[in-house]
Amino acid sequence: MSETSRGSSTISQPAGTGNQETMVRSNSVLLISEDEAMSRVLSIGLKSDGYQVLMAPDGHEGIRQAFASRPHAIILDLFTRKGESIRTCEHLRRFTDAPVVVLSQDHDVEDRLAAFAAGADDYVSKPFNLEELFLRLGSILRRSSGVRPGGDLFYDDGYLKVHLATHRVEVARSSAGLTPKEFDLLAALMRNAGQTVPTAELVAAVWGEEYVDQTDFVKVRIHHLRRKIERNPRDPRYIVTERGIGYRFDASGVLTQT
Repeated sequence: MSETSRGSSTISQPAGTGNQETMVRSNSVLLISEDEAMSRVLSIGLKSDGYQVLMAPDGHEGIRQAFASRPHAIILDLFTRKGESIRTCEHLRRFTDAPVVVLSQDHDVEDRLAAFAAGADDYVSKPFNLEELFLRLGSILRRSSGVRPGGDLFYDDGYLKVHLATHRVEVARSSAGLTPKEFDLLAALMRNAGQTVPTAELVAAVWGEEYVDQTDFVKVRIHHLRRKIERNPRDPRYIVTERGIGYRFDASGVLTQT
């Protein structure tokens, strides 16, 4: 395994191409980064794993390309100006539900939480291993495309239809356009339908145990989810807040095990 470095950023490269079982062929990935050297390394690795690669040197161009090309996934390298990176992620979330993987030199929990609150689906700290990054990317793409093993819950009340096994969420017979993390959040609540799930447990289930003490950003993601599935987000009927405790999915329709 070789390593490519630039400044304080180091990327470990696998000796060969990625694992066949984890490849997601014909998916396009938009790479937004001001680090030209790292972009080249990532581009070569992504192409060798079967991805089509688009590249943008800054947030403005990245937003333009994301809107024009509609990539299947986006890798966003946090810029020197952190505020610009967060604004870029927030802007992307206004028009695309493509998974966003954030790369960052920072290891601070607050930076991770800010990225998640802005709509990121995963966060990878530098230095990182290319193989791990591609495994994460492949996993997110499989989830967003509905590739899930085994049976799971199905819900239908005539307005909202959710099939967890196929990752299908429809509102009034149209796709709800959930991001992978929004779907995971809804799934965690549905699997405990009628019961209040403590916020810390939601965070652990969707983002990982390391974030259970940092729960404020969940309010932002719940807000985004409600905007997509509720008839009236200001008066939610599906995702109910139990103040000081957590959230509950109220199933007024048919909820079955598939």
